[in-house]
Amino acid sequence: MSTVQQATRRVWWQAAAALALLGIGEAVAQAIRGVRFTDHTDYPGVAAASRLLSSGSRCVYCLPTEAHAQTQLLGHPPDIGVMPFANPPLAAWLLQPVAALPLHTGAAVFLAISLVALAVAAVLLGRLLPALPAGRRLLLSVAAATLAPGLAAFTYVQWGPLLLLAAAGAVVLAARGEGLACGALLSLLLIKPQVVWLVVPALLLSGRWRTVAAMVPGALVWAGTTLAIVGVGGLGEWYRSNVQLDVGDSVKTAGLPGLLVQVTGHPGVSFPAAVVCGVGAVALLWRCRHRLRADPALAVATGLALSLLAAPHVFGADLMLLAPLVVLVARRRPEAAIGAMAGLAAVTLAGGDVPGAAIHALGLGMILATVAAALARPPARAPVVRGTPRTLVTSA
Repeated sequence: MSTVQQATRRVWWQAAAALALLGIGEAVAQAIRGVRFTDHTDYPGVAAASRLLSSGSRCVYCLPTEAHAQTQLLGHPPDIGVMPFANPPLAAWLLQPVAALPLHTGAAVFLAISLVALAVAAVLLGRLLPALPAGRRLLLSVAAATLAPGLAAFTYVQWGPLLLLAAAGAVVLAARGEGLACGALLSLLLIKPQVVWLVVPALLLSGRWRTVAAMVPGALVWAGTTLAIVGVGGLGEWYRSNVQLDVGDSVKTAGLPGLLVQVTGHPGVSFPAAVVCGVGAVALLWRCRHRLRADPALAVATGLALSLLAAPHVFGADLMLLAPLVVLVARRRPEAAIGAMAGLAAVTLAGGDVPGAAIHALGLGMILATVAAALARPPARAPVVRGTPRTLVTSA
C-alpha cells in the first residue's frame, strides 16, 4: 500500500472516530432534551394509554378519552394537540410500571433504558465485523448505531433504540444461522409493522422459511392481545384516530412516498405510492435472491432498509434501523459505509425537522446507494496463474 493510500485510509478512520464521538454526544444531548421537553414528545401519548389500561379502561384509541388522560397527565391540555396512541395495546400494558411514575421521571427512565439498549445494539453490530481490529469494529458499530437521523428517537422519546436492539440481535443471529431465534426477535419489531413489512418477502425469497415461521407466534401474540384488550371496536377507533389523521402528516414521512407527497402536494398519494414502492422492492429482492440466499444477515438488513424506504408512515427516528445494513456494507467497503454515514449526517443537519424536496431526495439517494453497495456481488478473485517451473537443460 502506497503512502498516499495509507494517508487516505487514516483520514477515513479519523472520520469514523469523529462520527462515533459526535453520535454518542448527540444521543446523550437529545435524551436530555427529551426529558426537559417531555410535554412535546410522544411519551405523554404512550404513558396516558398505559395509565388508561391501569385504570381498567380499554379505550386507548378513543381520541376524547386520550385527550382527557393526557390532560390529566400533563396538568394542562396538550400544547401540540392530542398525541394519538398508535402502537399495539400490549406495548402500553408492558410500559405500565414506567408510566406510573411522574411524567418527567418516567420519561427519564425510558430514555435511560433506551441509551443502554443503544449501547448493547452497538456491541452486537460490532460482531458482524470479525475481520476488523476491535477498535475499528467499535468505531463503525457506534457510528452506525448513532446514525444521525435516528437520534430523533431520543428527542421525541420513541421506541427506536429498543427496536434497533432487537434488529441488531436478529441480524447477528441470522449471520450465525439461528433462524428460529432470529424470527422471534424480528417479531418484536411488529410493534411498528411498517418498519419490518418487507423483511418477510426478503426472507421468503432467500429461502428462510423457518425464520418467517418463527415470526408467526410473535405476530399472533400482538394480534391476540390487541383483540383481547380493545376488542374489534377498538380497531375501528385506531383506524379513525391514526390512519385517517396521519394522511395529513405523510409529507413528513422519511421514505419515497413522503417525497412524492412533497413533489405533488397531495397527501393522498402516500399509500398508493407505498404499494408501488413495495412491489418494486419485492422485484429487487427477487432479482437479488441468490445474493440474499448466500447471506441471511443481508436479507434481514436489506428488508429493513427497503421497509423504511417504501413505507407511508416512517420518520427520521425510524432510520436508526438502517444501522445493520451500514455495518454489513463495512464488511467489504468500510470507506463506503463511513461516507454514507457522513452524508446522512450532513443531510440531517441541512434538512432540519422537515427537509425540502431536494434535501429529502438527496437523503433517499444516499440510502438507495447504501442498499446498492450492500447488494453488489463481491468482486471475483483473479485466478492465480502458476507458471511451469523452469528446469536446467543441458546439452548432450
